[in-house]
Amino acid sequence: MEDRQTFAVPGLERLGSPATLFQELTRAGIHRVTITRGWLTLSGLSSLPSLEVMDTILERFQVRRLDPALQCCLEQTKTTIEGELEQIWNRPIDWPNMQASLKAQADPQLQELFVLVEGVSFEKYLRNRRMDQLKQLLVYTDWEPAFMAERLGYASAFQLEDQLVTECGLPITHFRAIRREKQSASERFKKASRPGLSAEYPTSF
Repeated sequence: MEDRQTFAVPGLERLGSPATLFQELTRAGIHRVTITRGWLTLSGLSSLPSLEVMDTILERFQVRRLDPALQCCLEQTKTTIEGELEQIWNRPIDWPNMQASLKAQADPQLQELFVLVEGVSFEKYLRNRRMDQLKQLLVYTDWEPAFMAERLGYASAFQLEDQLVTECGLPITHFRAIRREKQSASERFKKASRPGLSAEYPTSF
């Protein structure tokens, strides 16, 4: 099993190019490094004498990993948000109430952690995740925009598309085109994989 761990590192995304940090961690024996916003995913940690080696490297770049208890709280909150958004498969989301409830559960310190690690406010993180869910629905389902709007808690299909264009700069038709292309690619793969058929010979004359 791969020795892999993820750490929250506030201020990590402010480093700009992570190449130098990658080099330092590699020299220390860490085989793989991935940076996503304020999250640092590493493999090869078992080869280190202790996490203090990694902490020392991070301190050279004037950042440090988040306290494990705070990271756990942050991750649990993100898991709760994902669980709430997953409810769209069963029922419509009452977005205003859900947003208010989640914000009430997030104390000021936790909300500050979202800014430090995710790079956006707690409210913006919620909006981003709802928008991500919308884009996935447009690409991977045949739901109508009005039905998506109902499930995701938008007032109407018009508001849904307006928010999509505002946040992403792209209309619904862009994501539907991606869906059609994926479907076409899947059909081509199925035909090419069908036993007894060859792409070089037609099936009818």
